[in-house]
Amino acid sequence: MTARALSRRVGRRARRGQPARCGQRGFTLIELMIALLAGLIVAMGVVGLSRDATHTFHEEMRGSAAEAALRTAVDRLRSDLQRAGFMSTGNILLDPLIAKKPGGSTLDNQLDKAKLLPGLGQLASIYRVPGGSYNANLKGAAVDLSSLNGVQPDLIQISGNMTSTDQYPVQLIAQSPVGNCTQILLSPTSPAMYRVLASGAAAPQTLHDIFQPVPTSDSRQFIVRLVDDTGHTQYLVTCAYSGNGSGTNNGAAGVSNVTGASSSVDGGASGMQNASPYLWIDTSLTSILSAKAAGTNGGVSGFCAGVCWVNPVQIVQWEISLPSGTPQDPEPPQDESILAGQPLTPTTADPAKFDLMRSYVDAFGAVVSDTSEIVAEYAVDLAFAFSVDTSTSNLLPNVVTYGFDDPNDNNIWAYPNVNAAGIAAAQGPQRIRAVRARVVTRTSQPDRSANIPVSNFGAQEFMYRYKIDATDYARARTMVTQVALANQARNFY
Repeated sequence: MTARALSRRVGRRARRGQPARCGQRGFTLIELMIALLAGLIVAMGVVGLSRDATHTFHEEMRGSAAEAALRTAVDRLRSDLQRAGFMSTGNILLDPLIAKKPGGSTLDNQLDKAKLLPGLGQLASIYRVPGGSYNANLKGAAVDLSSLNGVQPDLIQISGNMTSTDQYPVQLIAQSPVGNCTQILLSPTSPAMYRVLASGAAAPQTLHDIFQPVPTSDSRQFIVRLVDDTGHTQYLVTCAYSGNGSGTNNGAAGVSNVTGASSSVDGGASGMQNASPYLWIDTSLTSILSAKAAGTNGGVSGFCAGVCWVNPVQIVQWEISLPSGTPQDPEPPQDESILAGQPLTPTTADPAKFDLMRSYVDAFGAVVSDTSEIVAEYAVDLAFAFSVDTSTSNLLPNVVTYGFDDPNDNNIWAYPNVNAAGIAAAQGPQRIRAVRARVVTRTSQPDRSANIPVSNFGAQEFMYRYKIDATDYARARTMVTQVALANQARNFY
């Protein structure tokens, strides 16, 4: 049938009031409503599944972030613990190899003991302050979550050579001080110094960073160990940056007479023929004890030329602090919009957030704030326990291990007032043979409404939930590690 004939037929049917016939007809209203309802049910299921999947994804991401931060923090902490006592002393108060006057004390060369007591005067491989982070930083905080969760994080200081593995031979100790400072010239031809000078024009900064791990604008003073040819040691305080009176050299440690120096791609350096590496020692605080004054207890002979060595000694402090830090140890500003379920003002840190911090401590025991770094965010607990040698003879070791739930025994081995407490020679930080550390981090936001109590391990329990408020919990990740202190294996004093 042609199109014209079909059109005439449709027209006749329309004039008679009959509906036109088509190949297809539309949906009725009932069919349309049923289809829409079915589609809505399917869409609701898809949205619900997508929402649950999104929540699960974000929860797992937060959990993974907490665990990644925990693993990084434990690795960093282990690295520092492995250097405890490295090229340093286990306990400056009892070390028999420290040069001293006949009948004198190991602090003889400290001219102002009271000023140096919190730092150099208490130098030891390990100092643990039980509950130190809680009492100094977290107690009484706006959101006192440590108290809410029944934890009191420790604070620990670890000392040793943290920036180098070398000892630097002494070429000459100057006999004429400049102001309060005495210069120690270092041999430029030793293998240790060759490694420094290989950096060419950067050699002065390299040596500065080894002995003074702070920006060149920082005038903090650090610790140096001087070893004489009898094996006795002296612990000295460096001068402040540019404290040598001239203001032209690279601070307490550096290299002078570097002219036209450069470094090649193979590590070689030119222009270093007349290089003179040096240290400046603050002899108004610590004197350099001579062999004549020390008698048979060590001391330096002559100008110490070729028979003495020096190396840096640093103290690092690990603690848990508030996001704003402390007046003595401020943290950098943290700009967060919404954390822990609370809307916050920009540049205002989350009040429910604590951070694991690592900082250098100077020779006076003060935290160097411009060296502080956040090792792990959302840290909630930091605890330590020790394995110690209680023997009185190096021929028959007697190692005893204490748990985290044994604070009384742990305290007497690494507490800052070892001297004042009258600890016997068979006790003290030098007798610690291994350190167990427990670190806990949590997710950034609460995502659970119920706790998982763990009560069968006493105070050594693993934390699975961290209480944010009366109804909300954040998942927690706990890791325990043990580090043997190889540098203290032969300390039997």
